[in-house]
Amino acid sequence: MRTIAMLLVLMLVSPVVATIGEGQNNNIDFEVSGENILPTYSKAVQLAFDRVENLNQYTVEELSQTNQWLIVTQIPLEKQSLTLAKPESVEPAPILRGAYIWYFDEPLEVIDELEILVEIGHIESYSPLVERQQFPRDNPNDPEFSSQWHLENTGQDNGVAGEDANITGAWNTVRGTGIVIGVVDDGLEWDHEDLSANYESNLDYDYCNYD
Repeated sequence: MRTIAMLLVLMLVSPVVATIGEGQNNNIDFEVSGENILPTYSKAVQLAFDRVENLNQYTVEELSQTNQWLIVTQIPLEKQSLTLAKPESVEPAPILRGAYIWYFDEPLEVIDELEILVEIGHIESYSPLVERQQFPRDNPNDPEFSSQWHLENTGQDNGVAGEDANITGAWNTVRGTGIVIGVVDDGLEWDHEDLSANYESNLDYDYCNYD
């Protein structure tokens, strides 16, 4: 009876094993060890990866036409073409440690393999490098805007481009009409040129000087 039960278990498990191992040389040491790479990225970059990894946001046409995919992995460059997904070619991605660009002739046919590589720990992330049409944003007419890296970080002051509040895209439609912002602080330069035109003195009270 125990032998029959064991055979049933092997029959159930074997298709999964065959799927994972199919087309991949299991004798290769892919040298994946140690802590994951993604957690070493900044929080903003990690959130960006979370967004682009969701394939549901892309159309089938976009995915089928995207031959370049961003991969995060510890596997050495020279061994990455031997993985289950078998990229046509591989090159390091700029800036990010452990990030690579994998090229595929038929990207739709390798998505399942990429997911398996995540499940078995050979890669940490995969996302398509989909081209997006960019439109000019309606940035404010502020002579000091370029200095405010937290609103739009272009790498000024030796910062990392893109690590900002990511809010300028909303300014085309969100104007703040009818909204009152309350500031609780120990000091407010209410006569500053950015604030004075909209400052409401009848709503303000100074609890330090009682005026």
